[in-house]
Amino acid sequence: MKTYKTVKRKVEDTVRCDICDSLCTDIQLGSEYATLEVLWGYKSTKDGSKYEIHLCELCFDKIISWMRTERKKVLGPFNYPHKIDPLNGIDR
Repeated sequence: MKTYKTVKRKVEDTVRCDICDSLCTDIQLGSEYATLEVLWGYKSTKDGSKYEIHLCELCFDKIISWMRTERKKVLGPFNYPHKIDPLNGIDR
């Protein structure tokens, strides 16, 4: 014998970009957005603060471009010193 119960739960309905407010979800296409998620830990001035930022593809590209520019200011014109550059993405 099977028995059933009704369970209420939250289901993602829509996602909007936290920068430009564009809609990042489409019923036919599914969801296309990036999530920047940070939970600051002990010894941080932001101890316990949590951030969850959703970005459309265009805003994500702008943020990544800005990060590359800022990194060049710090490291100079040299290449990123590690084998895998997180700002170039990782192919699956």
